[in-house]
Amino acid sequence: MIFFALLFNICIIFVLLARAHEHYKFEDAIGILVNLLIIPFLVLWLLNLINGRDNARLITGFPIILFLLDDLLYRTIQKKKTKHKPKKWPLHLYIYFLLFLFGGMILTGYVFIVSLFYGFITLSLFYLSWISYGYYHYRHKKILKKQV
Repeated sequence: MIFFALLFNICIIFVLLARAHEHYKFEDAIGILVNLLIIPFLVLWLLNLINGRDNARLITGFPIILFLLDDLLYRTIQKKKTKHKPKKWPLHLYIYFLLFLFGGMILTGYVFIVSLFYGFITLSLFYLSWISYGYYHYRHKKILKKQV
């Protein structure tokens, strides 16, 4: 679970940086890896469910699985991109944002419980993913100003 948590955060950082610099083919290639992360998270979650492990492990995996499934359906299958700074956010954008936030926080918390060292690494990567998200919006705003 620790390895996949680290891999998830690294992939999200690269997806957002690729999107910020308009490298859409690279974004799509990394997006496939993000989509494939559903498999290990789902398998680990199902193994914990079958083996009757404690509820904390089940709660830990569920938000990240929901986020990855939603990302697969919305971004990959439907090929939709979110609108930038719409006047009114659609409900789906709130749900996507909250799943990303809670999924990342709970996953980071789980890693902290298992290993303090890897917990700090995962937390740093989680913060870097949010910094990448902010950078992506900053670059998009800058590009829009140049076009006007």
